[in-house]
Amino acid sequence: MGGKFIATYFFIPHAQRPPTDGELLHNLGADLPSGDFGPFTIANREIDVLSDHICAQLYFLDTELLNLVVTIKDPDQPVECDPALPFAIAIRKAAVAINADIAILETRDATFDLMLDRYWMVLLGDPVTLAAERFGLVYMSDNITKNWDVPAHLLERDELPGGPGRTLFAKRGRFRWY
Repeated sequence: MGGKFIATYFFIPHAQRPPTDGELLHNLGADLPSGDFGPFTIANREIDVLSDHICAQLYFLDTELLNLVVTIKDPDQPVECDPALPFAIAIRKAAVAINADIAILETRDATFDLMLDRYWMVLLGDPVTLAAERFGLVYMSDNITKNWDVPAHLLERDELPGGPGRTLFAKRGRFRWY
């Protein structure tokens, strides 16, 4: 299968890991028989043990997201009207279900090696550092964002309404995902 990929990385503390990888994927909301996660089809999945976290990774063809994003005509389209909104909701729901500290959707260069190079951001658990990276989407748990004094320039982007946690997009409007 060719093409560019996007990836969601869920960082789960070791103590929160379910007994089996199958249970972890099920708790994420991944439908293993069909390969679906929210509105998209999983192209690949991996689970790696890192120093302080389990990293569950779901990879998708970039075209699945692009096919929805290109339908947005209004550059200031509200997040509530984004045709890919169910994907963002699925990511937050999955992160909450597995007690992830952080979930990152990488839409620019979805390689695990590059994510490992930035794992220090997850280890720090600093919401300012994570938000400043402007990932396609970043979910940070309530524990990570408690007492967060958000610099105004970091909120010049769309945010998924509600909670728990905070879920920030990279930018605003039509360009929020990239």
